[in-house]
Amino acid sequence: MVDGRLLSSVNFLIGVCVGLFLPAFSSEFTVDADALYWKANESGLSYALETRKDSSVLKQPKFEWDFGFKLALGYFLSHHQWDILLRLTHLHTHADSLLHAKEDKTLYPLWISSQENSPLSAEQIKMHWRLHLSFLDALAAKSVRSRAHFILYPQLGLRYALVRQKFNLEYRGGMFTPEKEEDLSMKNKFSGIGPYAALGMQWPFSRHFSLCANGGLSCPYGEFYLHQDEDISKGHTKIFALRDTFMRIVLIADANVVLRWQKIWEKSQKILSLQVGWDGVLLFKQNRLVRFFENSLPENASNLELKGWELGVHFNF
Repeated sequence: MVDGRLLSSVNFLIGVCVGLFLPAFSSEFTVDADALYWKANESGLSYALETRKDSSVLKQPKFEWDFGFKLALGYFLSHHQWDILLRLTHLHTHADSLLHAKEDKTLYPLWISSQENSPLSAEQIKMHWRLHLSFLDALAAKSVRSRAHFILYPQLGLRYALVRQKFNLEYRGGMFTPEKEEDLSMKNKFSGIGPYAALGMQWPFSRHFSLCANGGLSCPYGEFYLHQDEDISKGHTKIFALRDTFMRIVLIADANVVLRWQKIWEKSQKILSLQVGWDGVLLFKQNRLVRFFENSLPENASNLELKGWELGVHFNF
């Protein structure tokens, strides 16, 4: 099911593009499709302390590689020599882990609110983390040829960002007897809209090949929603609950470097491009979850990073 806020933002961004550029419309269409193979990384999610006789280790989620995509539709306005572009970026990824205590190993939970007189240990800790990320960008851009073999491509527009995270933990066995086994369910969501600016560079070093790089910065303003529950599994008895919403500006940086192959049909002016390269996004202060026993604040936030490979096709017709 498509998020209602995403649909509203799509309509708004399309309206901005149409209102600004349609009166001078005389264009060529462009279609971009990119497959992403990204791996996430986020700090502040250590969920257990594993101790042995001579060592201790903080257990972090083991983030996995997952596929996402970028889809874009653009127009070239020949009257103004400007491109307009509507682009969707989407990724869904997760991480799961199941820890077991052994004879020489003890597991201590790190997210429960009550530690009583001494830290509680568990025989089994189950962790599940999930991320749903979507960006919708409406951009205007213009090519600037600074030299014979070097092209700049400044871009300016709006970005709508939707970032939804879930982090669930289960504690079983050990000092968590069947009557005291605990479940933690946590949600960390952000949605907002704000300005986006980027600068692209292209270096054509042969008839068909070029090296391209792009760096962008956006600062959407929107709402964070936190939902954290700690429950006794048996009977779903509530131990601790947190609900909070607050407005913030989020800084998002993205960059990519790709090798591009291009074929131009001079008679029809159609262009086909294939590209492969490295792509990444950094969302500053995105993890706003609160550790109950530390009385930490949402301001003690950590970053969310996604990076990996990009394989794309571009068609101008």
